[in-house]
Amino acid sequence: MGYLYKIIEVLKVCTDVFSSLGMLVVAGIVAYIAIMQFKTNRDRLRLELYEKRFSIYEGLKDLLEKIVIRFDVTDEDLRDYRIKTNEAEFLFEEDIIHYLKKVSDEGTKLYSYNCQLKRGETPPPWPKDPEDIKWAKTWLQDQLKESKNKFSKYMRFKTNIRSFW
Repeated sequence: MGYLYKIIEVLKVCTDVFSSLGMLVVAGIVAYIAIMQFKTNRDRLRLELYEKRFSIYEGLKDLLEKIVIRFDVTDEDLRDYRIKTNEAEFLFEEDIIHYLKKVSDEGTKLYSYNCQLKRGETPPPWPKDPEDIKWAKTWLQDQLKESKNKFSKYMRFKTNIRSFW
């Protein structure tokens, strides 16, 4: 009889141990799921940030392509550009914000100059001679490449596929 009680006590201890191990396994699974949710949410945030930044880059690229192709810009083109790049100050550092403003300012100068030429008025002293027009067009063409370089550090979506954690 004493032997049976000892077996029952050993079984109770084993049950307690396995129950505790089961809880540890469940806690480990819950921790793993929490880590995976954290990583998923972090990656989703990175992707959303990338998409917003890329839409601003596309707005810049659209304006530059229109200027380079036509060497003209309309009021509507400038308005679209400003709408598309409006959120840049919340998504980029000062270097891009200043760059976008400079492109906007140069586009506005070009718009003003071309409007005055179309109306038959004497344009402002920009450009002073045809060489300035060539320089401006070259600068604007270069901005298509330069903008890619300027934006590249903000457009990287770093992820390590092999990383578990």
